[in-house]
Amino acid sequence: MEVGFIGLGRMGEPMARRILEAGFPLVVHARRRERADGLLAVGARWAASPAELGAQVDVALTMVRDADAVAAVTLGSQGLYARARSGMVHVDCTTVSPAQAREIARRGASAGVRVVHAPVLGSVQPAREGALTVLLGGDPEDLTRVEPVLRSLGHRLHAVGEHGSAAAMKLAVNLILGVSMQALAEAIALGVSEGLDLEAMLAILAESPSVSSALRSKLAGIRDASYAASFALELMVKDLRLAADTALARLLSLPVTAAAAHAYAATDPVLRGQDFSAVAERGVRR
Repeated sequence: MEVGFIGLGRMGEPMARRILEAGFPLVVHARRRERADGLLAVGARWAASPAELGAQVDVALTMVRDADAVAAVTLGSQGLYARARSGMVHVDCTTVSPAQAREIARRGASAGVRVVHAPVLGSVQPAREGALTVLLGGDPEDLTRVEPVLRSLGHRLHAVGEHGSAAAMKLAVNLILGVSMQALAEAIALGVSEGLDLEAMLAILAESPSVSSALRSKLAGIRDASYAASFALELMVKDLRLAADTALARLLSLPVTAAAAHAYAATDPVLRGQDFSAVAERGVRR
């Protein structure tokens, strides 16, 4: 099975590497070729455009910033769908809204391409280790076909339902993560404002059952003001807004989610490319 991968950023590069290490012939494309240098050095092949990639592969994965970026690499004369090999399955791992996932599937079908949506749970280190959780939405036959490739990314694969369902599940997970981190940031800000020692406070929070393991891993970075991104703050803003907009379309109110999205968006622009836990910085060093 020939596999293609488009989008070699913080998550995409280690995911593509896992696929290559699993023995699949791999063709890659990115906006900047230098991002592919490490993969090309160990056997991947370069495609000069998404269209060139699509002509060579049976399964093509995309891991890009948002729905606009998916459209940019799939549509048009140089897009993935333009010269797609007959029967190709496009596996989109991008975090998008349910409505956007359905639209991507519609566009693929119009071009004769099968689409599976496969957003992942986990950050850079699980991607390197092949320990991601993969959420799957789409036709069961297509999911079965791409399963061997996705097993190289993680052993926990969950078929959630039809197109849009995996996107909804991913937003639900990120909603909890984003709101919980904002709550932790406010708790730290409260303690600091009352004169609590930051180091002692973080040690107690690390033992508290109210702080999840995902947030516990952020405490050292908050202490040291070191926010190397495993999940960029600006992407958390995007995902929380997608969740709020999706709810609004269903006449559902998510006031806490909306407030958290506003808090992240109000963070110092200098921090927006850093980890989402940087939302705590203002309260720590106010």
